[in-house]
This record gives sequence, C-alpha cells and structure tokens, in this order.
Amino acid sequence: MAVTFDQVTANSSSVGVTTLTINATSVGADRLAIIAMCSNGRDLDPGMAVTVGGVAATRHTGASGNDTYEVWYFINPPTASTAYVASWTNSIPILMYVVTLAGVDQSSPIRQGLIAFTYGVTSSSLTFTASVFNDTLVDFEMKS
Repeated sequence: MAVTFDQVTANSSSVGVTTLTINATSVGADRLAIIAMCSNGRDLDPGMAVTVGGVAATRHTGASGNDTYEVWYFINPPTASTAYVASWTNSIPILMYVVTLAGVDQSSPIRQGLIAFTYGVTSSSLTFTASVFNDTLVDFEMKS
C-alpha cells in the first residue's frame, strides 16, 4: 500500500503560552499523525507533553534537536475531529504542525529522523536514504 498525504494543520502563538491545540481529522486506513513543535530558537521545555484526544503521543527522539524543536507521532489517530494538545511549563512562543498520512506501516511508522537547522539567510542540507521500499520523506520548514 502506498503512503498518501491526508492533511496539514498549523497553529502558533507569538506570545508566551503553556499550551497549544490543533483540531484535525484523519482519513484512510493505517493512519499516522506527525506533530512537529518549534520554538523559533528558544529552548523547548524538557517536560513537554503531546496528547491526541487525551491519549499520549510518542516523542520521536531521533528527530528532535538543539532543544528548539521536537517531532512526536501518534499511530492510527481517530477519524473524527480530534484535539492535538501540546503542553509545557515554561511560557514561550511556539509553532505547531499536525500532518496526517494514510497507508503507513503501523509497526514501524518512523524509521529514522534527520535534523538540519538554519537561522537567518544561511542554508543547510540533509541526505536521506530510504531504508525500505515505499519509504516517505516528511519535511518541515518551521517558520514563525
């Protein structure tokens, strides 16, 4: 089965907050939600938590870095409109994306995570090699 893109939804706060919510839906079989958080150069709270419909999402440790962004995922998110909620202790401005996909391997939804940072006008690059047939690359450009 091919991986298909479902939707992307974003929410942000330019003032310091301690929670952010996105309501999103997901369609198709073998669904995956990827939740990306970015603090625009400020450290994220190490105690950050993300829930999907009140159930804890999983932090993907291989795709977080420099303490300024994190990637979380949730296997088989609900098809009805669902609240994706991120919460933390320290009040910071933050950007949050939710991307939903269908046709994803439910036993190994994310095999690797790669990180590149750019601030200002500099650029960076990554090399991604698919580990199995039909791997999908999801790229976030986090701007606030």
